[in-house]
Amino acid sequence: MASLYHVRIDGPKAFVRNREGKDKSFREIDSLASNLGSTIEISPETTLGDLFNLLRKHAQIFSVVFADQLGNHSLDIYLDSAAKESHSEEERDIEYLEVSWASEVDIYKGTREGYLLPDFHGIGKDENGNRQFYGTSFIRLEDLAKYPLRLNKKTNVMVNDLDNTKCDIDNFDFGEVEFTVYDVLSGIFNEISFFGDPRSGKAAKILSEIDQARAAFDNGKIIFEEQE
Repeated sequence: MASLYHVRIDGPKAFVRNREGKDKSFREIDSLASNLGSTIEISPETTLGDLFNLLRKHAQIFSVVFADQLGNHSLDIYLDSAAKESHSEEERDIEYLEVSWASEVDIYKGTREGYLLPDFHGIGKDENGNRQFYGTSFIRLEDLAKYPLRLNKKTNVMVNDLDNTKCDIDNFDFGEVEFTVYDVLSGIFNEISFFGDPRSGKAAKILSEIDQARAAFDNGKIIFEEQE
């Protein structure tokens, strides 16, 4: 059953409407805290930074609701990190950021178990023009904030036959599944908290080492030899 309320994020602003009310027009809201169960759409111009700005007012509430996804860290830590000025001049192949559904069914010892979870990643194109997924865990939040954020409601279910037997189901298209505000935030928070507190020595060290490796590769100091 669809949510009674529907949220639209349009750049730095958020709007909500009642699906079943007499007046189905959108009205502007200044927070998403009271609409976590509402379905959501995001305009193509909206960036990750725009969404984060809408969370600032009630960051403490989100920190409690999404404590598991944020690793028990305050959301303000991540919002502050995303708000920093980006100094990266690296050209990335990411065209936009996306929240989509990750869905699998495992067949093991005659039983079937599955899940449907929101997944956050970057999207670009490979050399043949096909969709290419990019991980975002190794990119600083201030560098991600500028990218547009999109939703992909198409759900393809991957079937893993771990018993290695011929089962009666295969990978299949489940159709489109609506996102709620909670789904979208959950997927994003799970990914951006991969290294924990972005201010921590661990996160800073890993990102610094990645930057050094990229610089060394760009300067020709790292060469990958072809294996025969």
